[in-house]
Amino acid sequence: MTELRNCPILSASDVGALLRQVDALSAMRSAFRALGEGRAVQPEDADVILLCTSSGTPVLDPNRLRKPALITSISTNVPRAHEIPPERLREMDVYCDLRETTPRTSGEMQIAAAEYGWAETSLAGDLPELVTKRVPPPGYRRPVFFRSVGLGIEDIAIANALRTVHTTSGVSE
Repeated sequence: MTELRNCPILSASDVGALLRQVDALSAMRSAFRALGEGRAVQPEDADVILLCTSSGTPVLDPNRLRKPALITSISTNVPRAHEIPPERLREMDVYCDLRETTPRTSGEMQIAAAEYGWAETSLAGDLPELVTKRVPPPGYRRPVFFRSVGLGIEDIAIANALRTVHTTSGVSE
């Protein structure tokens, strides 16, 4: 298993509850750090960023990162909830948990399609396509955004799996 060293957690709710879930993955526990409740942060050097809010305004601008990172959004299905600026989707490799549903329920994707010309046809892939290798894994030449409307603990496992692929594929950091 790849050792993760810098995995900030931003949550507007109970960071402790999320960390207790992460404790189940004890080998990864030391890599996580909570960044605080409801404040805008910029984890510029992170490899993996887990956004865990129900924010209706961006909490992270991927353009401020120093290097391409995997950004997962595991927010709620609150109408139009979004954690990154929707206009940034055109500048990222975008994946989701399920191509057939996520673009119609994700606030980022809804707003990006309605206001910024983003199209769901530009999705790089979804979870079933990644798992079955019907789409290539992220190349990390630009930020990677994985939007899920699923369970947070599953998203942590997905983030680790994608990071493992990134690390073992020989892509330099």
